[in-house]
Amino acid sequence: MGRDLTYDTWLPYKHYEKNECDIKCKDGNIIKHVYPNAGVFAGCCGKNRFRVKEENVIEIMYRKYYQNDLCNGDCNKNK
Repeated sequence: MGRDLTYDTWLPYKHYEKNECDIKCKDGNIIKHVYPNAGVFAGCCGKNRFRVKEENVIEIMYRKYYQNDLCNGDCNKNK
């Protein structure tokens, strides 16, 4: 990573770093464990095969535990 990131705190969404994160969408949904690429956040664990355009994101949270921890696929089970 080229920059220091603030972990485990919701931040206003302005731009993303290529790092796994959680996002809060304009419709109020919080989606956990996504990866940003080319203006889209995509699910990166288990059976989460979705895409959220960055224009629909209002806040972002980088999670320290995602760096070396693979999710078992149920991190969005209660969304």
